[in-house]
Amino acid sequence: MPADSVPDSVEANPFSPGFGRTPPRRRHPAHRGIQHIAGRTGLPLPFLGAGLLEMRYTLLADTKITFMQRCERYEMNPLSDVDSAVGLRLPIHGAGGDITAEALRAAAGFVGGSGHGPYRLQVLGHTMWRMAGAPENTIDTRAVEQSLPLAGSAVARSICVPAWQELSESAQPYLAAAGGGQLSPGELSERAAERTGLSARRTASIRHRLVLAGYLEQRPDGSVGLTDLVPPAVIRREAPEEHDHYAAASAPEGAAPASVSAYGGSLCREWMPRARAHCILPAGHSGRRRSRL
Repeated sequence: MPADSVPDSVEANPFSPGFGRTPPRRRHPAHRGIQHIAGRTGLPLPFLGAGLLEMRYTLLADTKITFMQRCERYEMNPLSDVDSAVGLRLPIHGAGGDITAEALRAAAGFVGGSGHGPYRLQVLGHTMWRMAGAPENTIDTRAVEQSLPLAGSAVARSICVPAWQELSESAQPYLAAAGGGQLSPGELSERAAERTGLSARRTASIRHRLVLAGYLEQRPDGSVGLTDLVPPAVIRREAPEEHDHYAAASAPEGAAPASVSAYGGSLCREWMPRARAHCILPAGHSGRRRSRL
């Protein structure tokens, strides 16, 4: 069955938002766990919440918000390949579908280790389910390979680009400098200071915030580099002048320009009158155009 003819309904796709609302019997263990923690500590009313990394230098850094200071904090680690495989396999099997071992391994590799793994897992699972025509057809390696560029483009469009746009005018050049190669914190601050005119103290503060917010990571060798929150290809696309300035300074003489494939390549963007939308598939795709995943 062609992927385009598969109905995109919440009931059919286990990775669609709202699919399989958690039944009460499945929620009871979580409720009991919260009640146990609250009872053990003698608290009359517990709160359970989740937030983004930016909270570490905003809400959680404000000592006047005593409630937040008293909260017990827990940082979730990125999904491993094993976690990702389980997170893909269980919904697929639970909705009556099937996936080959090779396809599951390839899909889990795309999700695992990413800073935004849960979203990658959902968007890839949703796309490959439709590509394969599941549950009637087994999700195979071909369906996964066809889904990867679409999922990568969706992640860039929904997470990476907004994350870049949320940065201040002084933080964007600093992040662009980090994308120019592996640099020590001192070298990175020096490059950013030359470009922005900011003091070394100010650039050090920007680096600290970018690390806390998940844009930068301190590597074992002491250098500072980008995470996958805003990869170099997104900077190249969103701020070509900033990217080219630092790339030219870092690239060895005669080096070839970097490929744009890491961003997912250019999109088709053909207009579809009936859908009143542009095609979101990669340029040069085969088959019918699509306005959404």
